[in-house]
Amino acid sequence: MRNLQNGQIYFNSPLNFNDPFDTFHPARITEIGNSKFIELYCKSNKRTFNKKHLIGILDKTISKKEFYNFCEEHIDYIFDFDKTNENQLFHNKTDFLNQLKNVEETENDFLENISRFFMTVKSRLQNTILETLFNIRQEKFAKIGVCCFSRNNDNLLMWSHYADSHQGICLEFDTEYEPFSKAFDVEYQTEIPDVNSDLLFEEEDNAEWTCNKKLDN
Repeated sequence: MRNLQNGQIYFNSPLNFNDPFDTFHPARITEIGNSKFIELYCKSNKRTFNKKHLIGILDKTISKKEFYNFCEEHIDYIFDFDKTNENQLFHNKTDFLNQLKNVEETENDFLENISRFFMTVKSRLQNTILETLFNIRQEKFAKIGVCCFSRNNDNLLMWSHYADSHQGICLEFDTEYEPFSKAFDVEYQTEIPDVNSDLLFEEEDNAEWTCNKKLDN
């Protein structure tokens, strides 16, 4: 009645909608591809990595020779060697490389451990993407208002939710006049669309994320 008396309509924040599937349902984000992850990882890192080697580690297709060369150059960046810790398997880079050299291809747990390190970094980036998109949606929706109308005046569910349990009144608005002329139909989909993580970085790789944590060995 106050809206009618003051000649106004009410715009609600999407954050207050009672339907969790209306407007604010979280998007489904596909997992970032290995190639895109490696590209972003190399750009964000001060070290120079061989992208082919990193892909081979993630896919576990890298040759033993290439893996040894990779470890020779970067293992001290990945593993936290602590000479004072007696529980560590490897106390220094040389110790690690010597044991790696004597390991058979079929029993190479070294590759599994290094691969797990990069998968952890990849997972952390994926979580960063989800958190960033969620925060953007929260921030955007907190600044807008939505006013909803219906073409149907005898929908029982609408009367139950929005008319004080069938006790209210129904107003009709002419769409030839503003702001009602700006109203548009909403088409609800049965499937939630997927968002391709790789495409989020196509134009500008401006995501800031770091993961320099080393592994205990």
